[in-house]
Amino acid sequence: MTEFEYRAFAGDYAALIPALESAADPASNPDAEYRMNAAIILMTALALTGREMDALSLMRQLGGQISDASHVVGLRERYNREAYLVLLMAGQWRRCIDLLGTHNAEEPSRLPFGSAAAELAAGIAYVYSGRGAAALDPLMSAAAQLELQPVQTALRFAYSATALAHAQIGNVVQARKYLAKLQRVSGTSGFATDSLIDFCALVAGRWLNDPDAVSKLKQSARRNMDAGRYTIAGVELLAATVNGSDADFRLLEEIADHRQGPLAEVSRLIALGSRTRDAKVLLAGGELAATLELDAVEARCMALAVDFARQDGDSMSARTAQARLDILAATVTNLPIVPSSGSPLLTSRERQIARLAGRGASNRDIALEMGVSVRTVEGHLYQVFTKLGVTSRGDLTGLV
Repeated sequence: MTEFEYRAFAGDYAALIPALESAADPASNPDAEYRMNAAIILMTALALTGREMDALSLMRQLGGQISDASHVVGLRERYNREAYLVLLMAGQWRRCIDLLGTHNAEEPSRLPFGSAAAELAAGIAYVYSGRGAAALDPLMSAAAQLELQPVQTALRFAYSATALAHAQIGNVVQARKYLAKLQRVSGTSGFATDSLIDFCALVAGRWLNDPDAVSKLKQSARRNMDAGRYTIAGVELLAATVNGSDADFRLLEEIADHRQGPLAEVSRLIALGSRTRDAKVLLAGGELAATLELDAVEARCMALAVDFARQDGDSMSARTAQARLDILAATVTNLPIVPSSGSPLLTSRERQIARLAGRGASNRDIALEMGVSVRTVEGHLYQVFTKLGVTSRGDLTGLV
């Protein structure tokens, strides 16, 4: 078991899997505690080497077994820690929040966290989904607690994740402030934790248009790919290719072929759609990202789809993508890609008027509802029609 733990700590997951599978097999080992500890390490190894769905399946199997082994000290805590990582790597960030035992994941300021570690875990889940604004409260609370009672690895994680959250909402000053704080805290941890800390810091740099960050993400992705850590490689390359080359997208497709699950398929669709400039493929990728509630990834798909659809004269796809961007504006305050066509999103007033018009309300009814003049309503509707590329009120149904 010590050898397994050491090799996992060093990131030697791919080569370790056969031995872990044997150790976790009831037919080979009668010692239940040994088997479950091996299975927990195996769960993480599968998640990081591209077998995300196999890892989730094993996680479900282990959940019941560990409940029956509640007498084993620390086993449940270790399982929960690794299950969080498995869920995060599979794109199941909402289930990470559920794992923390919160009551209302929609209101991060009210999450009843019991410790800095729990707040940090919730903040990382939110920032992973692209919801920087929701991540800030738990992350800054965790950072403040950890500064008073420093735990180096956790503090480094808090600083890197907080930097990314600020970068996602466009707060450059605060993002750079937390990246500077990160540089002042030394220390290393296990491979998986260090990889996530570095990932948050580098993606924050990418949001801040740091070319070195993009280069380092690509280099790390290649190293992880060569070591069989396809999940980490895929996540890193997806982040690094917001403005990628054809070669980057081909590599992203290749990595996706070594992975399982919806997040891998999102990566493949983004790579294929970006390389072939196919709006419909990107719309499919965005729809799949929406099922995972990965808002920033969905916004990236829709912004590209707007441009490619307009270039191809596909007005329906362009309208659909633009409407999705408009909806995402509520949670993604700083788009990862802005449509080059320059078509702005609807304002809150325009969106409100468009919804009423789409439901069949007349201009006069809308004016009375909103307390404005009919001429003002007409002006707003003109802007809505122009931005969304529609020609009639009926076209607004389902778009806004």
